[in-house]
Amino acid sequence: MNPRERMPSAPRSGLKSKLLPPPRCPQFVIAVLLSASSIAQPAEELRGLWVDAFHPGIRNESEVHQLVTDSRRTGFNALFVEVRRRGDALYESAFEPRATEIEPGFDPLRQLLTEAHDTTAGARLEIHAWVVTLNIWGSHTTPPPQHDHPFLHHADWLTRNQHGSTWDGFNYAFDPGHPAVQEYTFNVIMDLVRHYDVDGLHLDYIRHPGREFGYNPTAVRRFNDRFQRSGTPAPTDPDWSQFRRDQVTALVRRLYLTALEEKPALKISAATITFAPGVTHTSQWPSSSAYTDVLQDWRAWMEEGILDWNIPMAYFRQQDHATALADWNVFIKDHQYHRRAAIGLGWFLNTVPASLAQTRLARRTTPAGHDAIGFVGYSYSNPATNAPRAAMFSALAHPSRHERQPIPILTGPATVPAVPWKTSPLSGHLKGFVRDAITESGIDGATVNLEGPTHRTLLTDASGFFGTVDLPPGGYSVRVLARDHETSTSDVSLKGGTVAHLEYALTQPPPKPAPSDP
Repeated sequence: MNPRERMPSAPRSGLKSKLLPPPRCPQFVIAVLLSASSIAQPAEELRGLWVDAFHPGIRNESEVHQLVTDSRRTGFNALFVEVRRRGDALYESAFEPRATEIEPGFDPLRQLLTEAHDTTAGARLEIHAWVVTLNIWGSHTTPPPQHDHPFLHHADWLTRNQHGSTWDGFNYAFDPGHPAVQEYTFNVIMDLVRHYDVDGLHLDYIRHPGREFGYNPTAVRRFNDRFQRSGTPAPTDPDWSQFRRDQVTALVRRLYLTALEEKPALKISAATITFAPGVTHTSQWPSSSAYTDVLQDWRAWMEEGILDWNIPMAYFRQQDHATALADWNVFIKDHQYHRRAAIGLGWFLNTVPASLAQTRLARRTTPAGHDAIGFVGYSYSNPATNAPRAAMFSALAHPSRHERQPIPILTGPATVPAVPWKTSPLSGHLKGFVRDAITESGIDGATVNLEGPTHRTLLTDASGFFGTVDLPPGGYSVRVLARDHETSTSDVSLKGGTVAHLEYALTQPPPKPAPSDP
């Protein structure tokens, strides 16, 4: 979530903010107060704040205490806190080194959870562990100081462009098309989930750096094997573009289903892309920046149900890109399917008045009648261009000179909306692996057909993993097919609220006998 990467493209026509007229009589003031109060104060709303790890926030006990105090005083109810930056950890990781700024012996995430969940000191704050998923190092010239940093040991995992460059202009990133990257990233994140009582897991940089990336030799080899091709595909090749999207989606799916099985209440979210121009209809999605430029199909993730919360980073300067912001607000809210969305706001790009206006826009119902039920502001360290943090937070929680609305945005408490598909589940879920019986390695690209109350066709990912969510309960027959392997079949019964797990070990057919001489 590097601000340098969030600068929108060419502006479109702007929208002027509508301000309330000046009060003309006491009755008018009362009417405005009642109206504003009823509209602006939902009882359920995600009121989130991104807390990055490159600035003060959780590096020591004093910063943690200040963060929790500031958040409670202002009225936030959820913190999205960066605990994995670029291959380093602000928690005790079994896989990656500690961030160098952390005091010896101090566990930032553990301390944050202790204070944020302590209701004797104030309202409970949800803590969502924000992890940078694929970016692994952020300097072109200076290597990581930790000798055990993954960037130093796995150069063969880096994504690259057609010409072999691994530096994307801002970061080095691991390639999701490499099976070892899928496995390593999964293990890093699940280690965090298993050892900390976080309320949510928040995936960032869960995408490609751009359409010209994804050319790790192993990824290209897998693509060519899958499609029976050779050579290097063009960046705009539709099969290659979809293959690269599928690698990102596969990682999200595996994390979602595994977390659902092990910690059913954990909320999975992602910081997703919304560059200008905006889109408003499904038909426009294939031309969007997320789908085309960074190969991140978050609309499909929501439709499939492998995110609980989508938090698109609608980072736009109000004076330049109000139309893009308004368009994305509509699309995000209208494409939640059976999950939730919150609007990610780029407060760091805007003045206090502009940020307040954008936050109120996030609450506005779309013409189709949909609401986002929440917002997340970026960021705790830099919430406004023209005022310190205290001024911005005060303007959110109290009437101020920055806007003429009589009721501030964060008046009164609000609870984070429930996720009923997890708290009161009706559907069943399925996951598993398809492996070679001899080598025990995962079979890439095997087909898994489900027949029962519904029909679904699944493909295994680079590790042999397959999975699907929200299946009607009941009995299913499963048929597994893989090239150069014998077909396998089985039955499975799915129950609401549970994740069934299947394992298949496929054998290769015996070699055909050589033809005999006449």
